Amino acid sequence: MSVRTDTESTPLKKKLEGLAVAIAKLGSGASLFMFFILLFWFCASLPGDTRPPEEKESTFVGLLVVAIAFIAVAVSEGLPLAVTLVLAFATTRLLKENNLVRVLRACETMRNATCICSDKTGTLVFRPDKSIRNAANKYTTHKMTVVGGCLDGMTTFIGSKTETALLQFATDDLAMQSVSETRANEQIVLLELFDCAKKYTTAVIKVPLGYRLLLKGASELVLGFCSWQVNARTDEVEPLDRVVGIQDPVHPGVSIAVRSARRAGVTTRMVTGDNVITERSIATKCGIFTDGIILEGPEFRRLSELELDNVIPRLQVLARSSPEDKGILVTRLKAPGETIAVTSDRTNNAAALKAVDIGFLMGKSGTEVAKEASEIILMDDNFTSIVTALKWGRAVNNAVQRLLQITVNITAVILSFVMSMANADMEPVLKAVQLLWINLIMDTMAALALATDSPNRLHLRQGPPAKVWKMIIGQSIFQLTVILVLYFAGDSILHYDTTIPSQKLHLDTIIFNTFVWMQIFNELNCRRFDNNFNVCVGIHRN
Repeated sequence: MSVRTDTESTPLKKKLEGLAVAIAKLGSGASLFMFFILLFWFCASLPGDTRPPEEKESTFVGLLVVAIAFIAVAVSEGLPLAVTLVLAFATTRLLKENNLVRVLRACETMRNATCICSDKTGTLVFRPDKSIRNAANKYTTHKMTVVGGCLDGMTTFIGSKTETALLQFATDDLAMQSVSETRANEQIVLLELFDCAKKYTTAVIKVPLGYRLLLKGASELVLGFCSWQVNARTDEVEPLDRVVGIQDPVHPGVSIAVRSARRAGVTTRMVTGDNVITERSIATKCGIFTDGIILEGPEFRRLSELELDNVIPRLQVLARSSPEDKGILVTRLKAPGETIAVTSDRTNNAAALKAVDIGFLMGKSGTEVAKEASEIILMDDNFTSIVTALKWGRAVNNAVQRLLQITVNITAVILSFVMSMANADMEPVLKAVQLLWINLIMDTMAALALATDSPNRLHLRQGPPAKVWKMIIGQSIFQLTVILVLYFAGDSILHYDTTIPSQKLHLDTIIFNTFVWMQIFNELNCRRFDNNFNVCVGIHRN
């Protein structure tokens, strides 16, 4: 219950809702306007009309059919289905690229992402399954992903990644006996679990000469408590000269992915609870930290409202942060209208995952509570998969723009209106059946074909969304010019005698086929939104 928030409408949903209302009003108003004009024309011609009543009735029904077809052409019936199929297709393809989409709207929301607040562990760094010893007589062991029991004769552990790494190190390098035997031989007097405020966990065990305190936590706190060490062989007190540390190797390809996101206009920030020195090093390796600001959680919380407004735009790394700090950062970033994506794997970040626009969760190490609060699960716990989701989000946005350009066909509406007014029989050259065929068969199938275009590297270099209305109006002007020239001057240009029914039928057929072929040209033309004339690029991958 604590992670539930009201679902906000996505930018695409808001635009489509506004478009649907505008089309419904425009289509209905224009249809009624045309119907009443034709009806008044029909009524005015009745006194001198000598046709039988059956023909007059047929003419009136024809007027009503044209008006209904007018609305059918104006309203894009296939658009909602096509948009849903676009999102479903992107979801299926994203799963193959290690992105499990739980919420369908997250696919198109990623197109508008402007900031990624990434956790470090699991996303930017990984955990190999081996330990190493360095040349300075200190021991360094990598975090590892392990399973319980014995695998291929090797002892493995399950649980906290830090503890399993330490246990593996103790087993391999310090000849530690089995964990069950070690725990059975020790008497635990006091045990304090890890706390985000304290940044460490403690255990007190009974030993023959008294008690022993075991401490595990943040490096600066542990080293601050320690100045001496006990030699395990001689039980003599010696100066501290040996440290066990955790190293986090950076995922291959993270730095390239961060640069790709930056070129796409997306800022990457590292927000984690580890040491600031460690975070600076890893952020530099990943390409996140350049010339920005690095802050720690306590310092971040002491900033005033004005100072936050000045610091946050240049903030690149937030170390020693709490879940509350992440929530404050996300809220301040969303205030100016940015679209925020957050990555995490912990339950205490579930509220932040639910509050942001897109919540990414680590699929391997994420908790069940956090999974319920997220929109997309990274199956490989890799930052490069987030950039893949960004690329697909922009591909979905382009697909929707193509759908609008194809299905919102105002040309057919204008043609029906103009030609109904110009024809003495009050019939458009494009009959109702032809209009419905264009609307339901040609446009819908073309929209589905355009919906399956796969993304490419150019999607990450796109600027602001293209003005779809400019393209729709430009294409409509072109189609209107050609069709109206054929309609009003086609008989003289092509030498047809329209007084002969067969030749008039031929001319009408030419007009209809010309309109269909221009629609096919429009389908190919709307594959590109830039000024590049190569509209066939990548067509073999569709």
